[in-house]
Amino acid sequence: MLPPSLLVQISGSIICHLKLASVAWCNVFGSYKEDLHWTKTTAGEIPKQVQEDFRQRVLSETGFILERWETYQKDMMDFRNKYIAHFDLYKPFNGPIPSFDPALQVVYAYDEWVRNLSKPSIWEQPKLSLEYERFNAEASSVIKIFFPRSK
Repeated sequence: MLPPSLLVQISGSIICHLKLASVAWCNVFGSYKEDLHWTKTTAGEIPKQVQEDFRQRVLSETGFILERWETYQKDMMDFRNKYIAHFDLYKPFNGPIPSFDPALQVVYAYDEWVRNLSKPSIWEQPKLSLEYERFNAEASSVIKIFFPRSK
């Protein structure tokens, strides 16, 4: 059994990572007015057909239909806005935390899309999906040390 102080540190770390991931994801996939929004990729406005290609990649990766994607995007923005960026002591966020699995799938679609936009450039970095698998395997091995009954 882990000491309570270590459990507090671990849960605090998880919350911090969740907050950072929310902010970063919303910078790129949230509000269109963000300077880092995906529609502003490659220094300015990108053609409509290229935007549509990315939207189709998102729907394909997540298995969402357009309406579900719009709802998910709004849920992520609401979570970021109400729990992280504009926390209200008198009306705290009490909704469910959105699943980050679709967010990760959107990031994978974005990685593939940007790599295709920048061809014939050679990317030295591995795909994000491969990096995630590697990091996940490393983290899982550490978790098993502290929590031997975990999957």
